[in-house]
Amino acid sequence: ATLSVTNYAFLFSALTYTDLIAPRQLLVIDEAHTLEDQIIRFVDGAVSLSQVKKWLGKTELPVLKTLADYKSWLQAEYIPQLDAALQEMLDLELLASSAPGVVGKDVAELDRYVCKLRRVLAQLEQDQTNWVFWRDEDTAKSEVQYVARPVYAAPFVQELIQKVAPVRLYMSAFPGVPSVFCRSLGLDAK
Repeated sequence: ATLSVTNYAFLFSALTYTDLIAPRQLLVIDEAHTLEDQIIRFVDGAVSLSQVKKWLGKTELPVLKTLADYKSWLQAEYIPQLDAALQEMLDLELLASSAPGVVGKDVAELDRYVCKLRRVLAQLEQDQTNWVFWRDEDTAKSEVQYVARPVYAAPFVQELIQKVAPVRLYMSAFPGVPSVFCRSLGLDAK
């Protein structure tokens, strides 16, 4: 289509994993005051205890104190274990001739999760200086997670926004202080 309307999550996913979004002349970005947060949440990497339980059946997270520890663990242990679990699920789905597609939803969910963690790992390989890392605990829900998140969205704007169209219209009732808005997205304030 020459015209399309989408939400941020679909736009970012389509640009990252498909060729569904062809370059346009104009990209209109509504609710632009949320753009930085949307980009950061698309590229961040969180691993929760509930995810580790769901995909690997483990009941605890390892003790990780630094971003380097997190990166090493993702690379050497967690992603390879998820890959093995994904392959096992695919094998089971092939064998389940009586109920084809039953595992399909979980396969797709795990595949998306692994892809996201691989993107995080690739970004950390390039530059760790724009990232923060912390352990988050919600004792009321008995949930623990590690979060690795970029500080600024600017390094990701080219791939997720600017390559779509040479002309971009950022719309918002109040995008915040113009210099901060521009700096956080890597835009020329002029």
